[in-house]
Amino acid sequence: MKIRPVFDGSAKEKNSSSINECLGKGPNMVELILSIINKFRLCKFGITADIEKAFLQIGLQEDDKPFLRFLWWENGDKENTKIYQHKRVVFEISSSPFLLGATLEAYSQPLHALKP
Repeated sequence: MKIRPVFDGSAKEKNSSSINECLGKGPNMVELILSIINKFRLCKFGITADIEKAFLQIGLQEDDKPFLRFLWWENGDKENTKIYQHKRVVFEISSSPFLLGATLEAYSQPLHALKP
C-alpha cells in the first residue's frame, strides 16, 4: 500500500490566514487554452506530454522553503513531533498551477527557436 500525504493549503488556525490566502494565484492559464490550440495550427509539428507528478518535479527556491513547513509524527505519537519543509511545489497550494505553467513555458522556450 502506498501512502500519499495531501496538504490542505486552505487550512488555517483561528485568527490567522491560510497559505492560499497569502499567495497570489497568478493568471488563469485555462483561459490561454484556445490560444495554445491555435498555435498548434501555425507549425508543422506540435509537442504534447503526459506530465505525471509534474508538481513534484519543480523545486522550490531556498528562500521559499520555510513557508512550506509542516509537522509530522509517526503512529499518532505527538511526543515525537518533527518539523519538515517541502523542497518541491505542493499540489494543493493556490499558486501551484501557475508555477507549473510558468515552468513549462520557460523550459519550452528553446523549442520556439526551432519553429521554421
